[in-house]
Amino acid sequence: MLKEYEIKIKSLQEELNFILEQKYNNTREISSLNERLETNKKEINTLEKEIDRLKYLNLASVLRNELKDNMPCPVCGSRHHEDIEDITNNDEVEFLKEKLNNYLDIEKSININLENCNSKNGEYLSAEKI
Repeated sequence: MLKEYEIKIKSLQEELNFILEQKYNNTREISSLNERLETNKKEINTLEKEIDRLKYLNLASVLRNELKDNMPCPVCGSRHHEDIEDITNNDEVEFLKEKLNNYLDIEKSININLENCNSKNGEYLSAEKI
């Protein structure tokens, strides 16, 4: 009878060690995902700012195209308009929007993985308590 209990205790200890190892690996994965998420969010923020900047430059270009000689500028009122190169950044804006969408997809994927890992951690904690 004592031998059976010793075998049972050893089996439970091995199972607990396995659960603790899985929990440790899962916690490391959560940490890694959180770091990737933070990096991804910074990249999203940078892209959004650059897209806004380019859109602003495009708006300035549109306003420049509407200027007529001897007519006041709607922004500053000047009647003298220098010949300024017409620059539009539509292609670059579209490229950056695609890149931004890719980062947003990555963010969704990371969040799903985080939810799964957090759920597993809850299972490991429950098993650990038993």
